[in-house]
Amino acid sequence: MHIQKVVAKCRARLNVVGMLKGTSWGPGKRPLLTVYRSLVRSVIEYGMEAYFFVSPSLLKPLQKIQNDALRLCTGALVSTPVICLHHACNEMPLNIKHKSLCQKFKAHLVSFSDHPALSLTEDCWQERFPDSPGFFSFNMFTKTAEVDHSVFAAAPVRIPNIPPWLIRKPVIDLTLLQFVRQTASAFVAPVFSSHLHNIYDQFVKIYTDVSKTSERAACGIYIGDRNLRYSFTMNKLSSSITELFTHCTWHTN
Repeated sequence: MHIQKVVAKCRARLNVVGMLKGTSWGPGKRPLLTVYRSLVRSVIEYGMEAYFFVSPSLLKPLQKIQNDALRLCTGALVSTPVICLHHACNEMPLNIKHKSLCQKFKAHLVSFSDHPALSLTEDCWQERFPDSPGFFSFNMFTKTAEVDHSVFAAAPVRIPNIPPWLIRKPVIDLTLLQFVRQTASAFVAPVFSSHLHNIYDQFVKIYTDVSKTSERAACGIYIGDRNLRYSFTMNKLSSSITELFTHCTWHTN
């Protein structure tokens, strides 16, 4: 069984944490926790979303491995309550971590309308019979409160044809900014126009702006020399800078 193989693999890796731990020598709690999270916890959490349907009793061996690892990292006694270990190491119990990983995976699924596993998030007819013994779907396991799935509908990232490592590093001119700070507001526009004409007359000028509120986000691009205007609606959870530079790179190329 998969969980039994995970337990055996974690037990072997847990010996590494035990070898690093000593009574009067060895690393402290933080380095040991780093080793545990890298070697042991990563194995436990890998693919954990796939066995959402298992009985909680089958997760007890994995929970015992976590408890033993946290005792090694903290030097706690066997009689130390498990809840104290979780609090001291800032670690979730596996049953909570399991549900958290599944909910994150569900958020990932609903972000793509064409995801091949999107059907896992849909209601099934078996949910109409909550008394069915031994049945638990992924949607039932991850369903807590009603969530507006539109907040996960992030716009696809447009990748330019030119690889990022071949794009020339931009030159940022801050001289105009320093000059404008020392100039009265009535002269800002003429100074700005004169500087652009004298220094950057041979370049294509692209003007950008981003507006973002709690409800929506959008950006606009204006290329004066070509009389081109672009406007884009973005996901309100996305980064404005990321979206702006993505659209700029896409259309300028």
